[in-house]
Amino acid sequence: MSEFKQLKEITFEGNKKLGDSGLVLLTWGNVSAIDRETGLVVIKPSGVSYETMKVSDMVVVDLQGNIVEGDLNPSSFFNSSKAISRPFGAISKHQGIYPISSRTSASV
Repeated sequence: MSEFKQLKEITFEGNKKLGDSGLVLLTWGNVSAIDRETGLVVIKPSGVSYETMKVSDMVVVDLQGNIVEGDLNPSSFFNSSKAISRPFGAISKHQGIYPISSRTSASV
Protein backbone atom coordinates (compact mmCIF):
# COMPACT_ATOMS: atom_id res chain seq x y z
CA MET A 1 0.00 0.00 0.00
CA SER A 2 1.24 3.48 -0.86
CA GLU A 3 2.62 5.63 1.93
CA PHE A 4 0.83 8.49 0.15
CA LYS A 5 -2.62 6.86 0.34
CA GLN A 6 -4.31 9.66 2.30
CA LEU A 7 -2.83 12.44 0.18
CA LYS A 8 -3.80 10.56 -2.99
CA GLU A 9 -7.36 10.17 -1.73
CA ILE A 10 -7.62 13.88 -0.88
CA THR A 11 -6.22 14.82 -4.28
CA PHE A 12 -8.52 12.38 -6.08
CA GLU A 13 -11.62 13.69 -4.26
CA GLY A 14 -10.66 17.28 -5.07
CA ASN A 15 -10.22 16.42 -8.73
CA LYS A 16 -13.55 14.54 -8.83
CA LYS A 17 -15.29 17.60 -7.37
CA LEU A 18 -13.57 19.82 -9.90
CA GLY A 19 -14.67 17.56 -12.75
CA ASP A 20 -18.22 17.29 -11.40
CA SER A 21 -18.47 21.08 -11.00
CA GLY A 22 -18.45 21.73 -14.73
CA LEU A 23 -15.62 24.25 -14.32
CA VAL A 24 -13.20 22.29 -16.50
CA LEU A 25 -13.22 21.12 -20.10
CA LEU A 26 -12.00 17.70 -21.21
CA THR A 27 -9.01 16.87 -18.96
CA TRP A 28 -7.82 20.44 -18.33
CA GLY A 29 -7.31 21.62 -14.76
CA ASN A 30 -6.29 19.80 -11.63
CA VAL A 31 -6.15 19.74 -7.87
CA SER A 32 -2.79 18.94 -6.33
CA ALA A 33 -1.65 18.45 -2.74
CA ILE A 34 1.78 18.86 -1.20
CA ASP A 35 3.34 17.09 1.76
CA ARG A 36 5.37 19.93 3.30
CA GLU A 37 7.57 17.57 5.32
CA THR A 38 8.81 15.58 2.32
CA GLY A 39 8.34 18.23 -0.36
CA LEU A 40 6.41 15.72 -2.47
CA VAL A 41 3.34 16.61 -4.50
CA VAL A 42 0.38 14.42 -5.45
CA ILE A 43 -1.24 15.56 -8.69
CA LYS A 44 -3.78 14.39 -11.25
CA PRO A 45 -2.19 12.61 -14.21
CA SER A 46 -2.09 14.31 -17.57
CA GLY A 47 -4.80 13.43 -20.06
CA VAL A 48 -6.90 11.27 -17.73
CA SER A 49 -10.61 12.07 -17.80
CA TYR A 50 -12.39 12.97 -14.59
CA GLU A 51 -14.98 10.26 -15.30
CA THR A 52 -12.48 7.37 -15.46
CA MET A 53 -9.85 8.66 -13.01
CA LYS A 54 -9.03 6.46 -9.97
CA VAL A 55 -7.19 7.11 -6.70
CA SER A 56 -4.41 4.83 -7.97
CA ASP A 57 -3.93 7.13 -11.00
CA MET A 58 -2.70 10.02 -8.84
CA VAL A 59 0.99 10.73 -9.42
CA VAL A 60 3.54 11.54 -6.70
CA VAL A 61 6.34 13.86 -7.85
CA ASP A 62 9.13 15.79 -6.23
CA LEU A 63 9.37 19.56 -6.69
CA GLN A 64 11.60 19.09 -9.73
CA GLY A 65 8.87 17.05 -11.43
CA ASN A 66 10.52 13.64 -11.07
CA ILE A 67 7.99 10.85 -10.65
CA VAL A 68 8.36 9.22 -7.22
CA GLU A 69 5.29 6.99 -7.48
CA GLY A 70 2.85 6.28 -10.29
CA ASP A 71 2.75 4.94 -13.81
CA LEU A 72 1.33 8.03 -15.55
CA ASN A 73 2.74 11.46 -16.31
CA PRO A 74 1.82 14.29 -13.96
CA SER A 75 -0.54 17.00 -15.15
CA SER A 76 0.98 19.43 -17.61
CA PHE A 77 -0.05 22.12 -15.09
CA PHE A 78 2.58 20.80 -12.65
CA ASN A 79 4.96 23.71 -13.09
CA SER A 80 2.28 26.31 -12.41
CA SER A 81 0.92 24.19 -9.54
CA LYS A 82 4.39 24.05 -8.04
CA ALA A 83 4.93 27.80 -8.26
CA ILE A 84 1.52 28.72 -6.91
CA SER A 85 1.33 26.17 -4.08
CA ARG A 86 4.62 27.08 -2.41
CA PRO A 87 3.31 30.01 -0.35
CA PHE A 88 -0.08 28.46 0.50
CA GLY A 89 -1.54 25.58 2.51
CA ALA A 90 -1.78 21.88 1.84
CA ILE A 91 -4.04 21.92 -1.21
CA SER A 92 -4.07 24.28 -4.15
CA LYS A 93 -6.59 24.15 -6.98
CA HIS A 94 -5.55 25.28 -10.45
CA GLN A 95 -8.20 25.44 -13.09
CA GLY A 96 -7.30 26.49 -16.59
CA ILE A 97 -10.34 27.88 -18.34
CA TYR A 98 -8.16 29.30 -21.11
CA PRO A 99 -5.12 27.02 -20.99
CA ILE A 100 -2.60 29.44 -22.46
CA SER A 101 -3.78 32.94 -21.61
CA SER A 102 -5.46 32.61 -18.21
CA ARG A 103 -5.47 30.48 -15.11
CA THR A 104 -7.71 30.74 -12.05
CA SER A 105 -6.11 29.65 -8.79
CA ALA A 106 -7.26 29.36 -5.20
CA SER A 107 -5.76 27.91 -2.08
CA VAL A 108 -8.06 25.76 0.02
